Amino acid sequence: MGADLYIEPIFSQNNKKYSKLFEIAVQERDKEYEKNGNTKQGELLQEKVTEYYNKMYERGYFRDSYNNSSLFWKLGLSWWELDRAGLLDIGSTECGEYYSTGISSENAFLLRELVKETPLVIDPNKDGDGREITGKEFSDAGLEETIEYFEKKKQDFIDFLTEAYEGGYCVEASI
Repeated sequence: MGADLYIEPIFSQNNKKYSKLFEIAVQERDKEYEKNGNTKQGELLQEKVTEYYNKMYERGYFRDSYNNSSLFWKLGLSWWELDRAGLLDIGSTECGEYYSTGISSENAFLLRELVKETPLVIDPNKDGDGREITGKEFSDAGLEETIEYFEKKKQDFIDFLTEAYEGGYCVEASI
């Protein structure tokens, strides 16, 4: 579960660019596995599958899961609170070609500024709702790697919102 955000024209163009290469890589990997089982060559082909899959989602798409990898949790924000703040366009025909929720380009600017100004809060002993947790907060990463992860994710989201705002695009959202 999570928030999936799309700048549809950018996402579709990028996805189309890499989806054929992804499909070819999957076929090559599957042929290798069928013929020879799990081999070093099969592992290399799987890396190619993963590379093209990731490229299909590298532009025009942003995901924020509802778990300890959530950027919004670390910013003390909530996707549902955005609606109350008037930043989501629910039921919009302007921004909701594929989904019933969107973020106008003007609201993308406002959200970008909010995210830029909001500091990350990373407490290795609490989850995103402030509840005490046991074990490591984020996978098996240490605190330094966790901070780096969220700083990068924050910048990626700022860049995503900038692209929407500067291009005059709506962000379609499945939240």
